[in-house]
Amino acid sequence: MTLPAASEPQVSFTDLETADLIVDALYAGGTSGHTGDDPISKLLKGVGNQGGFRYSGSPSKGTVKLAVLYTSGRDVDWPDHLDIETGTFTYYGDNKKPGQGLHNTPQAGNVLLRDVFAASHGTAGDRAEVPPFFLFGKAGSSGRAVRFRGLLAPGGPTLTSDDELAAIWRTTSGLRFQNYRSHFTVLDHDRVPRQLDSAPTRRR
Repeated sequence: MTLPAASEPQVSFTDLETADLIVDALYAGGTSGHTGDDPISKLLKGVGNQGGFRYSGSPSKGTVKLAVLYTSGRDVDWPDHLDIETGTFTYYGDNKKPGQGLHNTPQAGNVLLRDVFAASHGTAGDRAEVPPFFLFGKAGSSGRAVRFRGLLAPGGPTLTSDDELAAIWRTTSGLRFQNYRSHFTVLDHDRVPRQLDSAPTRRR
């Protein structure tokens, strides 16, 4: 992935805490050489600064208010993919090696996926509890800069529930284990304002 042209939207590290989220804009990381350089935790207060799943709240307690999916786009074994033609994003869960159960990962990312997709097929009250998901990808070959790719909703209008979230088997060193493959839809909003409580959501 190459760095964007100078004419593309870019936000400096010092401006992150007041910046809106603009689709395909680049958000710079810090230069101190530690996890505090992460831009996502500055853009969205309360989320973590490491890992593919970052959220405000607790998946195990069902209190997640917003969630981030981060992808480097470089894991060939688990190829997260954004289809820009259909607006579908494929994302793999966080059980990527044998030795633990599907839902027993340290970050509880698969618990979050399980519960969110279940809620998306529930009652109107259940669907109202689905948190907004924000998609970020790594920008450039070094440093912590990220690119905002869009606001997500679980599932899609042309997908069955089995297609939306599936537990798939993999084998490593002769050991079998399961991980989730999930599909999200990128919502048709090119800007998410700083006021997160006014962020748009999808009604299904």
